[in-house]
Amino acid sequence: MPAIVTITIVTTAIKTKVYRSTTQAAIRGRLFTCIRAGSAFRPPIISVVKRAAIASVGLLLVIYIGDYLVLRARSHPYDTVTIQNYYAVPRKDGRTEYMLEEPVNQTCAHSLFPHSGFAPCWYLSRRTEKRENI
Repeated sequence: MPAIVTITIVTTAIKTKVYRSTTQAAIRGRLFTCIRAGSAFRPPIISVVKRAAIASVGLLLVIYIGDYLVLRARSHPYDTVTIQNYYAVPRKDGRTEYMLEEPVNQTCAHSLFPHSGFAPCWYLSRRTEKRENI
């Protein structure tokens, strides 16, 4: 004699029906999703990943807009950083010759992200030398 398992049937309607066995539910011709007693409903992994991606993009957008508003509220939002440019030219004997240019002042923004076409000052202050290989 088969054991009787209580199965909760979830339909698209608001009603929930309880059948004594799967054969009784199959006889009624219902399409259903079984949730066994004691198991929790778990959403598909794609749904969770999609929600996490949307939340991450939304959070990044909120931070960027907040950074822009703080930049506009500052009394001195822009500054200059001196950048030293130089060219690295390989020679035939295997050594490298360096040709220095005059230092250039580059405008930067006091922000976390680039705004108005200017790089953030925290980024430029760490990269004061710019090498170009020829």
